[in-house]
Amino acid sequence: MGDPQPALLIAEHALKKIAADPAPQYLELREQRAAGLAGKAHLKPGNVASALPQLGRAVALAQMHLDAERSPRLADALLALADASLQAGQDDAARAALARAQHILASHAAPVPTLFDTISSPLPVTT
Repeated sequence: MGDPQPALLIAEHALKKIAADPAPQYLELREQRAAGLAGKAHLKPGNVASALPQLGRAVALAQMHLDAERSPRLADALLALADASLQAGQDDAARAALARAQHILASHAAPVPTLFDTISSPLPVTT
């Protein structure tokens, strides 16, 4: 993995711009992405105290605006939050976030079978 500093600078710049916007509520999905990125960038060098609030905000915004049962972006934020929680010694919170992420990701594990998946042999050819 590379240096997280450039990602952190970009994410923090985006968060400042969003906070200064006259209508930040319309930018919450962008804020979610930036907060998640900032949280992950803080987590990489072990700055858990800074990572936890950012990742918590990313999860909260994802839950508000995305499908809470199927969103891969929410699952990604939950996995990062679980990692940060574990590093902070918050084992129960880490387990809960991991379980939710696994539930979401499991909903994407297997594609819905199609007609072609159910055919076990070639169709007979009639002349």
